[in-house]
Formats: sequence, C-alpha cells, structure tokens
Amino acid sequence: MISDSLKEGHPLYKVMKHMKLVPIELVIDAMLLLIQDDKFAGDIVRITPEYGVTVMGASKLWVAVSAA
Repeated sequence: MISDSLKEGHPLYKVMKHMKLVPIELVIDAMLLLIQDDKFAGDIVRITPEYGVTVMGASKLWVAVSAA
C-alpha cells in the first residue's frame, strides 16, 4: 500500500508501488533483538512481510555483495 502523499507524478511512485510495507513493530522488534543480543554483532537483518525477520551473518552479505 502506497502512502496517499505519493501520487502518480511523484519521482518515488514507480519504485514504491512495487514495494510491500512491514509494520513498524516488526522493525522495532528486530532492531531491539540485534542491539540487546551480542551474538548478533556484525550481522545483517532482513525484514520482509513474507518471511518476517531473518538474521544473516556478515559473511553471507559479503558473498551477496561480491557476486553482484
């Protein structure tokens, strides 16, 4: 769902109309988990509506970035 402030002529409209939004509560919970638990130091979190919160190690991110 796109915000009402993003009308069809807005530069971000083409990008945002394909994105799915996640509840802010899910984002806050993920950030608190990463901040409070030291075992996630240096890890990356992916938050999606389909899969929820996924914590990926920094080494997996490096592989994804270097493959691109």
